[in-house]
Amino acid sequence: MNIVTGGESKYVLHRVDEIDAEKFVYNFSIIGGTGLAETLEKIQFESQLVETPNGGSLRKVHVQFFTKGDAKMSEQDLKASQAKVEGLVKLVETFLLANPDY
Repeated sequence: MNIVTGGESKYVLHRVDEIDAEKFVYNFSIIGGTGLAETLEKIQFESQLVETPNGGSLRKVHVQFFTKGDAKMSEQDLKASQAKVEGLVKLVETFLLANPDY
């Protein structure tokens, strides 16, 4: 995924780890790009859509951060990475809502 903001190109490289259409599971990892901190090897996402009692759906997500070697993530790095992840999710959500037949 490439994003150009203010003349600056930002991108993430991701790998699909698992798709289970029957269980509504989509697991993937961010493995490179400007969206990944220097100290991180990858960020792994395990997600599933589940039905809610009111007829809607809820996306359950478990996120794991894998550091390079024995690198440690500071609280500031963790918060910055979480903000990038949330921004990416919002970007995808906005696109899908605008393009329901995609």
